Amino acid sequence: MDFYTNISNYYDHIFPFDIEQFDFIKSFIIIKKKQNILETGCGTGHLSVKLAEIGLNVHAIDSDQEMINMAEKNKKINFKYPIFKKMDMRSIKYKFSHDFFDLIFCFGNTLPHLTDKEDISAFIKSSHVLLKKKGILLIQVLNYEYILNKNINKLPLIENDEIIF
Repeated sequence: MDFYTNISNYYDHIFPFDIEQFDFIKSFIIIKKKQNILETGCGTGHLSVKLAEIGLNVHAIDSDQEMINMAEKNKKINFKYPIFKKMDMRSIKYKFSHDFFDLIFCFGNTLPHLTDKEDISAFIKSSHVLLKKKGILLIQVLNYEYILNKNINKLPLIENDEIIF
């Protein structure tokens, strides 16, 4: 069983919806009809759902089927978007049209799931191909150089009313 499948029932308690991420994304877009967004590593889909609620055409992918199943449950009834798909982020250029997206984002430390520099480079190049001329790619990762240089050997505890992780 995959790690994310194992934690799927607790995922939203470990990584709750983050209004700051939502506001950050909104700061890069002009909300208009047919604005196409891609979220890579969507988890249970809450961020994609909120973006769709403000009128964006959101496509969201995750490599774990249970995460996609949970994201579908979080989708608003009678909304076309977000469209959730189980997909490896390395294959996006084969699954979407070129010059299609206004914004692609990869948050939640998803990028380090790629196995090597070539995969990371390929993902960035694929994103470039899928973005419209003035499209934007947003990536969030932990600062691993800082972690290694400071010899940090554990990450902060995530603790709330529901879980300690």
